[in-house]
Amino acid sequence: MDVNRTLVADGLYQYQFPPNEGEMYGFNLYALLSKKQALLIDTAYEQQAAEVLADLVANDYTIEHILISHFHPDHVSGLKALPTATVWGSDQYALSLDDYYSSQAQQSLPPVQGLSNSFVLEFHPFTLTFRLAPGHSPCSMYTIIDNRYIHVADNLMATNDGTPLLPWAPLDQVENHIQSLQLLKELQPQMVLLAHGQSIEGGLAIHAAIDDRIKYLQVVWETNGEATFEEATAHCSRPFVGKGWHISSSEQ
Repeated sequence: MDVNRTLVADGLYQYQFPPNEGEMYGFNLYALLSKKQALLIDTAYEQQAAEVLADLVANDYTIEHILISHFHPDHVSGLKALPTATVWGSDQYALSLDDYYSSQAQQSLPPVQGLSNSFVLEFHPFTLTFRLAPGHSPCSMYTIIDNRYIHVADNLMATNDGTPLLPWAPLDQVENHIQSLQLLKELQPQMVLLAHGQSIEGGLAIHAAIDDRIKYLQVVWETNGEATFEEATAHCSRPFVGKGWHISSSEQ
């Protein structure tokens, strides 16, 4: 397989794939494993999902649940390669569909079980809770595993070697993105699991990663997207890649 499988914690695995041609970031899928059953977080594209499925089947695991962190194509398209399972996502997931999917493509999606802030999903021995975290997309969602690990959707992104990727949101959603990052700090995870890039462990490292994104987004918000990339990143502690994603009012 063209994938790096890593044990994150007992029963929790990360499948990390390299970038597609011409892209700067790879793709992570996560699997919680228990009693020959699997719960997946995100699916990437069909190729990546098929490779994860093949590995799980080779080890006699059946996929019972699939959580979608948000409904952008690089997180949900792999559903086409996966067997029937219960699909979960933010109860706001429909807000993303019209922007990214034709009506025919929407009809091909399996039914989605909506998740809210109050929902608890037991996948023994794991307990999963959820917090809506809009900004990058209106249906972005944090998946909190045993109050220790948080899958952060694309609210934090990096390359596969850990280089920070510039955060992105529509200009009118930048304030929501900031609030969702502030919420992540308040949740105080021991480790954050990224859909793109290396996991980040430890409070100091996690807070530093969050703070740099907030600093950038605050400048964008305060200047209504008029700040240059250089101005918006001037007070960040580390350089970002992804300059072409800079949030500008001229793109709205």
